[in-house]
Amino acid sequence: MLHRLLNALILLPDRYRYQVPADLGLCADEVAFPNAQGEILHGFWFKPGGQAMASEISQDEAPVVLFCPGTSGNLSSHLYYVELLCRAGCAVLSVDYTGFGQSAGQASLHTLVPDLLCASNFLCREKDVQAFGIFGISLGANLALLVASQRQEARAVAAEGLALYGEITRGVLADGIMGPRDVTTVTYENRLPVARKHHVLNQRRVSGWLARTLAWAGMTFFPFAGKDPREPARLLTDTPVLCIHGVDDPLLPFEGTLQVYGALPGAKQLWLIPEVSHPQEAALAQDGEYVAQLARFFHAALRGHAHVTTPAITSQLVPQGPESYILHLHNAGAPGLVLTTVVSEQDLACRTVWVQNAAELSVHAPGRLPTVSCLPLCEVDGDSDRAHIRYTPRGQQYRTIFRPIIRELSQMLHERRLHDLEALLHTLPHERPEPPFDFFLGVYCVQIMQRTRQKMPCLAQAAAQVFTRYWHYGPDAEPPGQPTLWALAAEVSGQQVSQPRSTHVGR
Repeated sequence: MLHRLLNALILLPDRYRYQVPADLGLCADEVAFPNAQGEILHGFWFKPGGQAMASEISQDEAPVVLFCPGTSGNLSSHLYYVELLCRAGCAVLSVDYTGFGQSAGQASLHTLVPDLLCASNFLCREKDVQAFGIFGISLGANLALLVASQRQEARAVAAEGLALYGEITRGVLADGIMGPRDVTTVTYENRLPVARKHHVLNQRRVSGWLARTLAWAGMTFFPFAGKDPREPARLLTDTPVLCIHGVDDPLLPFEGTLQVYGALPGAKQLWLIPEVSHPQEAALAQDGEYVAQLARFFHAALRGHAHVTTPAITSQLVPQGPESYILHLHNAGAPGLVLTTVVSEQDLACRTVWVQNAAELSVHAPGRLPTVSCLPLCEVDGDSDRAHIRYTPRGQQYRTIFRPIIRELSQMLHERRLHDLEALLHTLPHERPEPPFDFFLGVYCVQIMQRTRQKMPCLAQAAAQVFTRYWHYGPDAEPPGQPTLWALAAEVSGQQVSQPRSTHVGR
């Protein structure tokens, strides 16, 4: 009973095909192989392509990466992260977990890790891959570390949105928000500190003691092997790991990623992305830098480059007095813009600084010794004092137009403020936005239809109207019996809806 309840609350799978690789201009072959129970898993083998840093590398030499999607939907709703990997010059394998998308069986927390181990076997046996990387987001981030700790062929891990499930449970019970969440303010560059935002998921709180007790009991019986990613992290002594988290994530706090990062004994890098929220926002707001960081990390780790274990930027934090430090940065590589992140007891501060050979920053941090990370940025315009982050057209458009809309939709859905959604839907553009914003707004409309078609039919119909204006993704035709998003919209709206003839729009 508990297992079935947790599956329903956490996994949220469906069978719809949101996108096909051709929608994003990706070249892919369908793959299928059995899971541990003999049921068939379906997925894709993606070829590298796009605006890769290492585009001169042939497909046979391209790093191979196993992609682990997050929860909710299925692989076809996470293809923009696969696009990042392909643009980074990687070949990618990804499959729907058991009971997700096109894969057979019943979705279960028990089958997630075995499914990925079967995918690893497919890489080694069918694709003759001797070493591969793993990239996971959200739930898939925890899975990526766990699978890497069990497969010697896994030589590098990138993980966005790691979570400590015990702390999540305690935080929701005691404070209504996912934990751990110690930092209260965030400071960007030289701006004034701002209070962190969070999604309030629970209005009925319990005492801290009871929350800790219930969280401990729940984790004891929680049937997910990756519930505490610090445990597999401690085993990765020889595996480079890139830990990624959006600083503005109002759902999963970055403190979880920081704790996992602290547990890693080997080569590691930390990228706390300024002004980025929960996955998949990074694929919209920072796609150019994300491609560059994935390319640098996986090409170095899987092709034997030394700088994955010897970073060009090193730092030293020198005390100057009570709550005062000087951060010394030393650069052994080419001059460049460096993102520095300083996490104290109650504040996280992000600053970019140009480092020729060396640079210094003043740091104010009350309490215990702060945590410092320094990451060279790749997508940069200008140099010296004129250097600044370069955004792709996608990133610029997201930051200036769509970020407030998408964040508000996300918050209302997570906080179950369904009565506020209809007014917001009426503010969306009447004309279909450019890709990929039409896609993500359409996905939110699907989620609204799924949640409200029984109890709030007027809201579901408003979402269906927006969906039919925006949507032009997915396969040209579905086999009989396959659920489709167009059928969902027709059922909700109570009228016939027509699917556009041309669905494959490319990138």
